[in-house]
Amino acid sequence: MAGKEALVTQIKELQRTDPNAKQAWTDFSDTQLNGARDPNRQDEAVLANFLTLYSTGGLSSIQQQAAAYRAAPPTPMDKIKLLQKSDPLARQAWTDYCDAMLGGIKDPNRHDPNTINQFLQLYQTGGAPAVQQAARAWGGGNGKGMGKGGGTLTDLCSFIKAGQKASPEHFRTAWVTYCTVYGGGRCDPGRHDESFVSGFVEYIGELANHGLTALAQQAGIQVDTAEVGQKRKHGWDDPSAKRSASSIAPSNDPMIIQLAERVKNAQRQNPATKEAWIMYCNQTAGGVKDPLRHDAGSLQTFLATNGV
Repeated sequence: MAGKEALVTQIKELQRTDPNAKQAWTDFSDTQLNGARDPNRQDEAVLANFLTLYSTGGLSSIQQQAAAYRAAPPTPMDKIKLLQKSDPLARQAWTDYCDAMLGGIKDPNRHDPNTINQFLQLYQTGGAPAVQQAARAWGGGNGKGMGKGGGTLTDLCSFIKAGQKASPEHFRTAWVTYCTVYGGGRCDPGRHDESFVSGFVEYIGELANHGLTALAQQAGIQVDTAEVGQKRKHGWDDPSAKRSASSIAPSNDPMIIQLAERVKNAQRQNPATKEAWIMYCNQTAGGVKDPLRHDAGSLQTFLATNGV
């Protein structure tokens, strides 16, 4: 088999000199490679497969698929399945992505279209290296899970089920409502990825923390969060501005509440936004991640910077 560089050159030369070959590569890319038409982006075996098909006249089925594709574009689930079949690098990238960011769930049918489109866009723009870098950044390199503070999907599902049994009126209703608003009405935690379930756990933790913090303040009780494993290194530029998260009461300002909800929703819907928020808080707010403990200017800056 010729080397990859030679195969790339051969395909590019075919496209320059043969309109039929150019259309054939376009059809092949659209139906087998998720529209990625740069030969340099493809594995050597993929390039050799195309040239074999083209030279032996085996492209008729691909041309038929391309015609059907353009008449009715495939779903994100179809795209990811085709990409895995045709590109070994993409198949491994999807595995890495699922292990690090989606609780190890590799069946595309168990993910929503937005989740799959995020992977496809990442792979199409940066290939396997971009996916692997995002997976390491999100998962902390631990193979599965959500990095610091995140449990495995199995642990989280057990927690959700136990919570519903222990509190059928409040916890169960909260979970059902969360799934109805953000999860397409699917209430089985096993049918969601890890980021979705851990997002709910974080959400109810925030609500409980706000309520209990307000009660403690009303009672004049000083709560030292450092004693329960929440000590942080602060990063304020001005030493006089240093303050602990527990000393900043959640705001009741309607404007801040509205902005905070936008930040929370954006984090639930996009893991990359969640990572961006954590980084923003560590760099500009001393690690305070509760949006209700930020001022309006801070929230507006984050939303504008990240296009939310």
